Amino acid sequence: MIKQTLLNFKFKRTDEKLTPHAGATLFTEFMLAFGVKKLIQRIMPSPGSNRGYDAWQYIHPIVLMLLAGGRHIDDLREIAEDKALRESTGMGKVPSSSAVGDWIRRSGNGEGIVKLKTVIDEANRKALQIHEAKEYTLWSDPTIIETEKYDAKMTYKGVKGYKPIVTAFKELPIIVYHEFRHGNVAGVPLQALSHAYELLPEGKRIKHACLDSEFYTAEVINFLRSKGTTFSIVADKTGAVMDAIKRIKHWRELRTEEGILTNRQIGETVHVMKGTEAFRLVVQRWKKEQIDLFDSEPYCYHV
Repeated sequence: MIKQTLLNFKFKRTDEKLTPHAGATLFTEFMLAFGVKKLIQRIMPSPGSNRGYDAWQYIHPIVLMLLAGGRHIDDLREIAEDKALRESTGMGKVPSSSAVGDWIRRSGNGEGIVKLKTVIDEANRKALQIHEAKEYTLWSDPTIIETEKYDAKMTYKGVKGYKPIVTAFKELPIIVYHEFRHGNVAGVPLQALSHAYELLPEGKRIKHACLDSEFYTAEVINFLRSKGTTFSIVADKTGAVMDAIKRIKHWRELRTEEGILTNRQIGETVHVMKGTEAFRLVVQRWKKEQIDLFDSEPYCYHV
């Protein structure tokens, strides 16, 4: 033993197994207690032979690897070589990186992805059932991921990349819908919203939706109104919207929730889109002598 006189701790030699990923054991405990392992074993396809790994034996180390900051399949070696972690989580033998890669490709080409989405849906339903809230705020937003990969497509921002979309609830940190998309995908399927309603248990509802401009369509607005959901959607700067902005006569100073004055102004008018009822169009603009209307941020509201 080394006596330490400057700081209040001591060094001691031990033959016990140690792990730098102690937090991962708690996450495994959560997955087991929440029933994620049972869901995976019940829903995911079985291995092709008695000697093969089942889906949980692939997914478990992948999740812990990502939780520990891993970025590549080869990073699974850190999990495989961490005997203390494997012993404390009951993981057993970890599949090789090549075996995991083969399983991911088989899952992508077969029914694995569909089955995995079912696992996620069942887990989300359970989370919603036990959550105390009765009303939820829905948000959905595509995110541009810039990349130089050969199959990446040009996005509307002028860079190559992908544009995945994620739908979630404000009151509960779960993702209820996700889709990985190419960067040149235009518009958004109504499924990104409708799927959230399908997951809701009886007695719960989506009270409000906050959405990106890709949702500024008559189809989405009519759908939300049919569900009794109020909404705020970033409006596309179409010719009709810009004409409506120019007709706004009264602007007021915009303040924060704390009452602090900002360098922006806010105005509103009534607007209508073909195939919808009228809604409020609320606009923010920067304060300056010559207002550039293309610096305005319009939002359509239904409350």
